[in-house]
Amino acid sequence: MAPVSITFRMELPELLPEGDEDSVEYAPSTNAYGLVTPSHMGWDWRIEKPTRRNPFSHPTPPMGIRTEREFVDKLDMENFDLKFRLYYLGEAMEKMSPDGLILAKENAHLNTEIATLKAELDHYRGQIELFDQQKSQFHQWSVSKDKEVCAVRAELQATQQAVKEMDDRRED
Repeated sequence: MAPVSITFRMELPELLPEGDEDSVEYAPSTNAYGLVTPSHMGWDWRIEKPTRRNPFSHPTPPMGIRTEREFVDKLDMENFDLKFRLYYLGEAMEKMSPDGLILAKENAHLNTEIATLKAELDHYRGQIELFDQQKSQFHQWSVSKDKEVCAVRAELQATQQAVKEMDDRRED
């Protein structure tokens, strides 16, 4: 296998020659919690887009072991912080008065019921739209069949009239 090469350019956007803006893309270096994203790890990497000449070029830089460990450590810290916050929120909820706890549980139950009822309402609205479409299709089909029945009746009357005239001619 041939080694895959990735080119990184560290110069600022103002230093790029004109017309080169289309060959690079920018990626955010941190997420909402201030953690560095794994593909860029705090650098303002400007990654060249893969071209048709080199379909095997990798769009993101590979992470080294140290970088990967740092990223995992930051995720572990964030996970611990979230668990810690959840623990204290649970304790604060338990310390509430019994009435407040009952109201909080009832509020949570009602919120979930509202969400399920909204989903059910959306489902039934979709069913109503479907039934309206089917009704209009059936109405169109019914109208076309009524026209067809009228045409067949007219043809039947014409045929009966012709038969009656033929019978009258035979009798004469």
